[in-house]
Parts: sequence; structure tokens; C-alpha cells
Amino acid sequence: MDLLKYIDNKDISDNIKNISKKIIENKRISKDECKTLYNEAELGLLGMLANFVREQKNGKKTYYNKNIHIEPTNICIYNCKFCSYSKKIGGEGWELNLEQIIEKIKKAPEDITEVHIVGGVHPFRDIYYYSEIIKEIKLITIFLIIKTSKSKSIEIRLFQIYNQLKEVVKKYQPKTIILEQLFFFKNQKTVIRVSQAQGVILLLAAENKINVEYLTPLQIKQTITGYGKADKKAVQKMIKLETGINITQDDQADAVAIGLAWNITH
Repeated sequence: MDLLKYIDNKDISDNIKNISKKIIENKRISKDECKTLYNEAELGLLGMLANFVREQKNGKKTYYNKNIHIEPTNICIYNCKFCSYSKKIGGEGWELNLEQIIEKIKKAPEDITEVHIVGGVHPFRDIYYYSEIIKEIKLITIFLIIKTSKSKSIEIRLFQIYNQLKEVVKKYQPKTIILEQLFFFKNQKTVIRVSQAQGVILLLAAENKINVEYLTPLQIKQTITGYGKADKKAVQKMIKLETGINITQDDQADAVAIGLAWNITH
């Protein structure tokens, strides 16, 4: 569809048309123009504009995840009429304790890629309560992915990686950590960030007297698939054949492939 032609022919105000054309021409719109779209534009038009921007950034690709919903409580300090999480203590409210939450996650399918936590704003549960839930979830997740906020400084993000990995090491007490050997002909910025993260891992290994070994991407692919230039889909397919576990998340698959390749060769 020619979005510009569609907007020209649509019965909307000139102001909305001009703002929409700025978006299509990849021009930045102001805060006031954003408010105008929010208050005046039809929902369908907003969706079309949002999809246009998405396709400019990501092409015609859509990504899905498979998650489990955890609802710690429906008790909330607010009284939003449209929300089911608006009960009060002593009434129809319910609460799950940490053990009950963890038990629900343990029963979830192994191929989930997200634990989605949603519920009421409980009057007696603060951010530390939820950070404890997140910490426990990461400890029982089979294929751990540590994600840090891009809005935080690099030193804070590395510190978060260190603290979360420290909990994993404490729980599972690994004898060996396998890392991917880095090559500097790739994106330099990416290599620097990965090197910094590996430095944190090396520090943790030294503190806990854990052996560290390296495998190159070629060695990993050769061992898993028999072909050193195999793509990610081929690696994921062989992981499923070897382990019976279907892993579609790239970072998870990379981590499992490294461990599996090391196990096969040793």
C-alpha cells in the first residue's frame, strides 16, 4: 500500500496529514505533534504509521516469544475500574508467596523464552521483593540469559552481570566455564563489549578457582553439525536432535552449543 497516497485521500485534518507525512519522510516529530496524534488521530492510522516505522527499522520481520504469566497478587493500592488487579486485603484478594511462584515456573514448558510477571501494586511488597523473585527465577531457568538495561552505564551493566553470575556459580558450582574465542575482524564495538563481559566472567572464575576454556565459532559449528560454516538454524536443529530440547532463542542456542561442543570433544 502507498501510505502517502492513502493519507492524502483520507478524510482527516490537514494537521494530522502533515504530521503523518513527516513520519513517512523519516523526519522527527515534536512532543506537541505526538500529543496531537494521540488525541486526534484514528487508532487504525496510528497502527499503520507505527508499522511503517517498524518495517523501516526491522524489515518485514516479526519476532515472537513463548512465555508464562506469573501473577503474584491481585491486591492493589489503586481502584482502577477496568482492572482485575484491584482487590483489597481481607476481601477477594489473593497472594502467592515466593515458593508458590517458583513452583509454577518449575512446571512451565522448558522452551519458554520469557517469564512475564504482572499483578497489582501490593501495599507491602516493594522493589526488593520483586528483585528477589527475579533472582530466584534466573537460578532455576535452565538456559540463563542475563539482560541489562541499555540506559545504564557500562560499569553498572557489568556489575549486574557479575552479581547474577555469582548467584549461578554459587548454586551450580561449575568446574569449567567455556567461552567463545573472540576474533577482532568483526564489529569492533561489539567485540569491545563482549570482551568486557568476558573479563567479568574471568574475574568470577579466578575468585572461585574455576577452569576456563575456549572454543572458536568454527570448532563449535564443526563439532555440532559437522560443518564449520553452518548457520544458526542448523546448529539449533542439531541441538534438538542431540538433547531433545527445542531452542529457538539465538543467545540460548549459542550458549548451549558451546557447552555441548565441549562435552562432545571432552
